[in-house]
Amino acid sequence: MKLKAKLIAALLSVAVMLSFPVCAQASTRTGTIFKKNTTYTHQTQFDGCQIIQGVDLSKHNGTVDFAKLKAAGVKYVILRAGYRGYGEKGSLCKDVKFDEYIVAAAKQGLNIGIYFYSQAITTAEARAEANYTESIIRPYKNSITLPVAFDYEFAEVDDGRFDAAWHNKTLNKTKCTNIAAAFCQQIQSLGYKPMIYANKSFLHDVIDGQTLGQSYPIWLANYTTNTTYAGPFYIWQFSSTGTVNGISGHVDANFLYAGAEYAQAGFSAAIPDTAYTGKAVTPDFDVTFNGIELKRGIDYYLTFSNNINIGKAYVTVTGINDYNDITAKTFTFNIVPTKAATPVLTKRKVTQLSIKWAAHEDADGYRISYINSGKLVTLANTKDTSITLTNLTGSKDYPIVVQAYKTVNKVNYYGIRSDALNTTTRPARVTGLKTKNRGATYITLKWNKQSGADKYVVYKYDAGKKSYIKYGEVTGGSHRTFKVEGLNANTKYKFKVRAVKVNEFGKTMNGTKSAAYSDFSAPNTPKIKSAVSLSSKNITVKHKKIASAHGYQVIWSTNSNFKSNTKKKTFIGKKNLTNAVTAYSSGRGYYVKVRAYVNRNGKKYYSLWSKAIYVVTK
Repeated sequence: MKLKAKLIAALLSVAVMLSFPVCAQASTRTGTIFKKNTTYTHQTQFDGCQIIQGVDLSKHNGTVDFAKLKAAGVKYVILRAGYRGYGEKGSLCKDVKFDEYIVAAAKQGLNIGIYFYSQAITTAEARAEANYTESIIRPYKNSITLPVAFDYEFAEVDDGRFDAAWHNKTLNKTKCTNIAAAFCQQIQSLGYKPMIYANKSFLHDVIDGQTLGQSYPIWLANYTTNTTYAGPFYIWQFSSTGTVNGISGHVDANFLYAGAEYAQAGFSAAIPDTAYTGKAVTPDFDVTFNGIELKRGIDYYLTFSNNINIGKAYVTVTGINDYNDITAKTFTFNIVPTKAATPVLTKRKVTQLSIKWAAHEDADGYRISYINSGKLVTLANTKDTSITLTNLTGSKDYPIVVQAYKTVNKVNYYGIRSDALNTTTRPARVTGLKTKNRGATYITLKWNKQSGADKYVVYKYDAGKKSYIKYGEVTGGSHRTFKVEGLNANTKYKFKVRAVKVNEFGKTMNGTKSAAYSDFSAPNTPKIKSAVSLSSKNITVKHKKIASAHGYQVIWSTNSNFKSNTKKKTFIGKKNLTNAVTAYSSGRGYYVKVRAYVNRNGKKYYSLWSKAIYVVTK
């Protein structure tokens, strides 16, 4: 495929947009000048990029000492040029601190970017915002070394023009994506490099961040120490509560990945970790250009360096033939220790697993992890060849793997993981045993679940044998209810429950039985003999006596489901078997039913409701 001269020129022009060096040695985890004692994990897509720290500022930051900012290690500032109001009119406004900030930042030699806070609800408004931004920054064009960003976000007020347009579906994801693109296209036509600012969910739900990120740099807002955003991005705003000398109060803190702004406009490659062999390592990997897979020897050639010993290695992709005008790009990859030995289980408890493994000749230490939904979750690091893993979850399967690591220049290079030891913890003691509901002949128990349990066994106390006898069982750790039937009414019973797990050897492991739990079955349900209306709005109910009852409760409703227009009345006394209630109106039909209750320690234990009787009031 022949590339047109205009396309080549456009791609080459992006290489000079930044004054930062690119393709320095990567660091997957770093600290920050804005947050003491906090470590941030950077995505592997930024291997080979220099990680640079900066701030974004608006009038809300007040007085700023840019000399102190620079001395503290801030390398760039992104300044708000203006904003659109979120009211219905949507007035365009200049940030009152912009001129002061950009003059002071330029005086200190800081790299400068721009952003405009948008509330645009049409593409025409977005283009107007771009024109307005350009009119503000035009006098300072030579000082602006970073892109001009379209800051697109909700105002988080119900009557906000953008919020309302989204909620009433005047706007949708396609329209919002087009609005963001319109700003970028207009600002680009005015001679600036555009960028889009949004948070993680906004890039996924409100605009198409994946598609926009193929044409414009993304400035991602995601306040975490390890962003999982899957799309391309260039700057990561990782905190809104950073602190730094030169600014009073909190400030937005950012990582900029120099060399990543236009990854889509050059060669791209993903190179997996490669095992150490003692010889030069030359892994196979695919190289693409703007999503097009290239052919080695026809479209490019590779030059490897530092690729023998464990540590970081380099490979440079140089275009040839149709791609000989594209700037060569250097990628990094890791040479890591070979596969570790499979661990062996030595002991297991509810929250602990003890394992051991054979030593690895190149290891300075080992990382122990387990596989969860295809991803590794680190459990511990050790320099020994055995360990007891603690704080685990009972009745849980743990596919455990070991990786040897070697430390080079204070960086740990983790090797090929071992085969998994598929093991499990013992079941924990069941907790939270209580009554879900009850009747005269049954009690339904419930308890806290153990997701990995294979089943639960329910025990009922036998007074004659003076022990708990197995009553039944329920299969599956997610099922945590059981109905104990065949009981006598108004009688006390005691229960215990235990979890059961089958381990990797097919052996049944019983958890400790729960603490004993006791409760009463319900009183028998009274049967209504008659329900009549003897006077205006009056309903008189006669029912059978329940010997153990301390009283009764009558309920009426205009609906047979008793979910609305209801009223209850409680009658105290075992002998009161004729109870009258007053309805809302005369000449209307009502459903009536009754239940008995027993008092125990200030709590009423109710029977089930009787069958309903239909009555029309006088």
